Amino acid sequence: MRTIDFFEEKNKQSTNQALFGLCDDVEGQPAYIDTDLSNKNVKWIGIVKNQNEKQILFYPVDHCVDLKTEDGKMAQRCEGILYLSDNNLIFTELKDRKILPAVWLKDAQEQIIETLSHFFKYYESGTYKIKAWICNKQLTNPNYYKQINEFKEITKETFRLKKGLVLFVERTIKI
Repeated sequence: MRTIDFFEEKNKQSTNQALFGLCDDVEGQPAYIDTDLSNKNVKWIGIVKNQNEKQILFYPVDHCVDLKTEDGKMAQRCEGILYLSDNNLIFTELKDRKILPAVWLKDAQEQIIETLSHFFKYYESGTYKIKAWICNKQLTNPNYYKQINEFKEITKETFRLKKGLVLFVERTIKI
């Protein structure tokens, strides 16, 4: 019997809109889907382009799933999981930070890795097709793109070796 459930029905949100946002703007509360287009430049940290208007589920992890470290402390957790058809999952971490990309990128990567480590304790890794995404609504400065690309190159192999996955660092997730 599974002791940790990443896909609790009570936390599930869903949409089939062609464009929607992922938000994490309420302190101490889970991330959520926002379908109000007028919030795109205000609340949306991640933007999901769902061209074929597929039904997409979102399961928040942070503030919903209790993941503990070996010493009993709360583990780092990513914001949530987008669940697409055919068991395709996208683990998402949302950031709204302008400064010190090296710090928030490393932090975001560790949050995703730790969440995935717990996930693989309770779910068969071969059952799902998994991607990981770090979204930051502040990714507008050209210098950021240079730093992001350097980070992706440096961490690509580490992330793949740790979890066999590719880590994307982009505000927009294209389904």
